[in-house]
Amino acid sequence: MKVNLFFDFSSIVALLAIAGALIVRKLTKGRSSSLFLGLNLVLLITAELDILTEAYGSYFAVSAYNYYLQYTLNLLYFILRNFTLLLYILYTCSVMGIWHKITKNRLVNLALNLPYTFELILLLTNSFHKKIFYFDENFIYQRGEWMWILYAIALYYFVWLIFFIIRYRNLVPRRTTILLFSILPVNVAAIVAQLFWPNLRFEIFASTLQMLILAVELQRPEEMMDMVVHSRNYSSFLDEISKASKGKRPISVLLIKFTNSGDIRNNLGLNLYSMLLRRIGDKLAQICKILGIYHEVYYIDHAAFAVVTEAERYEMLLDAGRIVLAYMQEPMKIRQMEVALEPKVCLVRYPEDIDNQASFINFATNFHKKIDDSNRVIVLTDIANTREFKVANGVDEIINNGIANNKFEMFYQPIYSVKEKRFTSAEALIRLFDEKYGMISPGLFIPAAEESGAIHQIGDFVLDDVCRFISASDFNLLGLDYIEINLSVAQCVEANLSRKIIGILDKYHVDVKQINLEITETAVAYDTETSGRNIKELVEAGISLSLDDYGTGYSNIKRVTELPINIVKLDKSLVDEMDNPMMWVAISNTVNMLQDMGMKILVEGVEEEREFNKFVELGCDYIQGYYFSRPLPEAEFLKFIKKSNGSV
Repeated sequence: MKVNLFFDFSSIVALLAIAGALIVRKLTKGRSSSLFLGLNLVLLITAELDILTEAYGSYFAVSAYNYYLQYTLNLLYFILRNFTLLLYILYTCSVMGIWHKITKNRLVNLALNLPYTFELILLLTNSFHKKIFYFDENFIYQRGEWMWILYAIALYYFVWLIFFIIRYRNLVPRRTTILLFSILPVNVAAIVAQLFWPNLRFEIFASTLQMLILAVELQRPEEMMDMVVHSRNYSSFLDEISKASKGKRPISVLLIKFTNSGDIRNNLGLNLYSMLLRRIGDKLAQICKILGIYHEVYYIDHAAFAVVTEAERYEMLLDAGRIVLAYMQEPMKIRQMEVALEPKVCLVRYPEDIDNQASFINFATNFHKKIDDSNRVIVLTDIANTREFKVANGVDEIINNGIANNKFEMFYQPIYSVKEKRFTSAEALIRLFDEKYGMISPGLFIPAAEESGAIHQIGDFVLDDVCRFISASDFNLLGLDYIEINLSVAQCVEANLSRKIIGILDKYHVDVKQINLEITETAVAYDTETSGRNIKELVEAGISLSLDDYGTGYSNIKRVTELPINIVKLDKSLVDEMDNPMMWVAISNTVNMLQDMGMKILVEGVEEEREFNKFVELGCDYIQGYYFSRPLPEAEFLKFIKKSNGSV
């Protein structure tokens, strides 16, 4: 009876298509992808062997001349057939994130390897005992009396597979569990079908069908991979950390980011920038491969990469980090352009260094903000217990605690009027005191609050507390005209900002002339429609505005002329550069230009008498800085102003 090999040929076509797609699209990186490709290739060879073994007797004559070839083909088929099951178990363990459980547990290792080793010995010695298969006197293939052992071992592996999937089902989404489990009904159906139609080769086809299901539904390259960088994406990174957390699997993670990515992207353009990212991702994989580190490379986004491997490869990953840092510190050529990267590299262990999953993810995505600039690999273990790192890494929690427990406090820095020779105003500056870490720098908690959204609650506190202070009877004795209040970028684009501010003023019966709002060009440029409407409504209500941080970044003269501002505040960076003759020319001309526009000039960051005298001679209207006073808490500020203005 001729055997119909249609399903085997179909399997080969499908498996070749899967392998080709994986290789061409470079979806072979990482343990799971490598095992999947390996499983695909082994199954492909098995399908080819199945065709060749069945062709003899059905399509080709059998004889003594081709006996040894037939025997070898059948032997290879049986060796590979059960090996696909073992590979599938390994693939399942990798996908479910329990690889460490089978590699570190000797009993599990023996339980998985011994049966196949025993089967391999039986097959390799079959030419002597002929108990698995043999060829009769007519050179026709026959099954031996021990063939049942191969099926028993296959059943044994199926039991292990069921155990792993059921035992660790909570480590992966339910969809993944179902997909991995689907090999059982698919193969059972194939075995039953082949019992009824023995001339049709359903068995390999069933396994191929399973591979197609996994390739389309589980591997999901468009969801797992960043198709621009050709590395695993942020979603895959989150899945990996989640599996490590649920499976209590310790891992080592190398974090890499070049912090000047924005400038590089603007200079290179999107296509060349994408090429640069791909080159870096490939280099990371190459370095780890050379060092023998079995790894996964993830592109977290915004020029940040993560290399994840097992905890015991910590020292090897540190070596990889040093090589990566040296590589990225050298100028890189992209086409005809030379690019200088500014990398930060950090090595962290989870959960040893950071034992909370949410905190670890937060650190991985923002680590460059929480470690110092350095020409070395930052090992988190070395800095994890320092106050600076604990504050930087826990700043969101510190902010939330500060809001919940009223740990924010307003400080005031006096502003000196050159014309009136006294202090006529002050800038309100917020401070945060944490019971555990003490005073927290505004340079740390304000950017973090802007990123998390907590800046809105902080901004509301500032407006409310400053208005409370102004409404107090002590304020009227100071002789101050107004208090300056900073508005963040996030506040400027609040839909109800003007109504909120006017409502707080009314609540404390504060005159609109008693506050002056400081805005930055960034705030205005971020959302011109919303911020423009807010500014217009505030000005119409009688509230004055100042432009803060002038001289930093790219100051837009056209925008300055269009804003309804009364005061321009020169940033401290200009004061620091005043001894530079070229810079002083620029400062002098800037002051003259702004004054010709009818604006008053306030100089921030004045710390020495010579600085004070020089800007007074230049004709600036207001001076602020440590030359007069540091920012003071409310009670100390009251005493300072009463004493200073009373003596003028």
